[in-house]
Amino acid sequence: MTINRSSANILFMITKCSQCSKSFETYAYKIKRHKNLFCSTICQHKFRNNRVKLTCRICDKPFDVQKHRTVNQKECFCSAKCSYEALKVPKIRMNCASCNKEFDVRKCRLKYSKKKYCSRECSDKGAERQVSCKCKHCQKEFSVTKSAKEYDKGKFCSKKCVTEFYSDKHFPTFKHGHGCFKKLSKNRSNICEICTKEGKTDVHHIDGNPFNNVKSNFITLCRSCHSRIHNLSGRHEVLIEKALDIFKIIKDLPSNSRSTWLEIERLKKI
Repeated sequence: MTINRSSANILFMITKCSQCSKSFETYAYKIKRHKNLFCSTICQHKFRNNRVKLTCRICDKPFDVQKHRTVNQKECFCSAKCSYEALKVPKIRMNCASCNKEFDVRKCRLKYSKKKYCSRECSDKGAERQVSCKCKHCQKEFSVTKSAKEYDKGKFCSKKCVTEFYSDKHFPTFKHGHGCFKKLSKNRSNICEICTKEGKTDVHHIDGNPFNNVKSNFITLCRSCHSRIHNLSGRHEVLIEKALDIFKIIKDLPSNSRSTWLEIERLKKI
């Protein structure tokens, strides 16, 4: 039965006491939250102090426990030690897959693999995680994990060999015995050759070929001018060399105005 008290706007309900079965009035939210409710503190203490006699399943020792503790538990134990003993999973005796030595293992560990090892060393030997490879640069033999070789990572024995291999003729920007593009990008100035602004700069290939790394094919540009040249070449279908010449003429004009577009179309025909 539900009672609504308009003065406090709170719902009250009538329920039974868990100890004496007497009907009493209590808050509705308490009935949802608590399994056991009492009409008074006396009934509450009586319910808590009501004890039953049980026998421990592990050590067969008789003991007393409060009745309310047995409501939600399947079984009770005389001590925490006996409780831990009951939770222990029985182990299985088996032989190591590598050295054939006997050892104990939990049953749950055999769920995904029946091959088990007694130690980490035996596991590494049995799994054969390391495989031998040859270095691409110095031809030296070295060991690498199976997974690394599968993902095509076991090519070089050290970082030194990686840098030496890719700074030599195998590197795409290699030209005339040295990586001139790499050198120029390090030693380039911070001033744009078109707008003469100072700041972060890029190296631009004049003919648009990234493999033509001759010094005469390079120009230092700011990032704004560099992106505008490539945008001009793509949007107006102009060759990258001609786009550079057109941009030098229209650099001071607004980028998205109609007059600029008409000027570009005129310069394309020249």
